Amino acid sequence: MNDEGKRGRAPWTVLVVVVAGILSGAVGIVHAISLIIDRDDAAVQADTGFSSGGLMAYGIGAIAVGAILIAAAVWLAGGTKFARWTVGWFTLLHLFQGIAIVFQWYDTSPWEGITSIAVSAVILYLLFMAPRTKAYYASG
Repeated sequence: MNDEGKRGRAPWTVLVVVVAGILSGAVGIVHAISLIIDRDDAAVQADTGFSSGGLMAYGIGAIAVGAILIAAAVWLAGGTKFARWTVGWFTLLHLFQGIAIVFQWYDTSPWEGITSIAVSAVILYLLFMAPRTKAYYASG
């Protein structure tokens, strides 16, 4: 905290997580929109195993999750502990999704899962273990 009782500027460790959260949420929203647009395509239905209605519901849910992730990532820069834990939980879910992909519980490349695990691990470290981040959230 500074002399005015306000928290100082977020450290680079938090800013990296903010950018990653915004990008992740935006990519999720774009992917969800593409599923909604292509929901009547037989190939998309065959690849995903969802019906047209299922793809619509999944897409709407994924848009909501992406929007929450973007909002929480933006709040992170302000030092909100709730946002820190929200991004942490979403990142943990992303890590588990990566594990599921590696073990081929989803029909995608295992490298996508490995990438997901690696990125999630880095974000979780920066968010909860990096000394600068811990000090920043402890000061509020």
